[in-house]
Amino acid sequence: QRWRRTRWRCDASPFRATVLSGSEDSRAVLWEAASGRQLYTLQGHGSWVLGAAFSADGSHVVTCSSDQTVRNWDLTTGASVQTLADSHSDQAWGVAFDPSGGRFCSVGDDR
Repeated sequence: QRWRRTRWRCDASPFRATVLSGSEDSRAVLWEAASGRQLYTLQGHGSWVLGAAFSADGSHVVTCSSDQTVRNWDLTTGASVQTLADSHSDQAWGVAFDPSGGRFCSVGDDR
């Protein structure tokens, strides 16, 4: 039942303890890798979640969406701590953290 929606992107945490999936229902879901148990549902995007990436220490994840936004999430609380609503004028397809975890970048149809 929980896998019925199309998953567009998955990424594993640096320590492989958790996996994040993004899907067409505008949610990103954090899963415990060993058990498959759902830890958090990250909600806030208005459309498909097309990209996701973990920070180097696994404490944050950044997601991007076809709603043209990029969000930074704190995985200790599951809360969105930063939303970049004007970073793209078209869908955002991918995101990545730099190896230090201090910055991230996004790519989309517009840039």
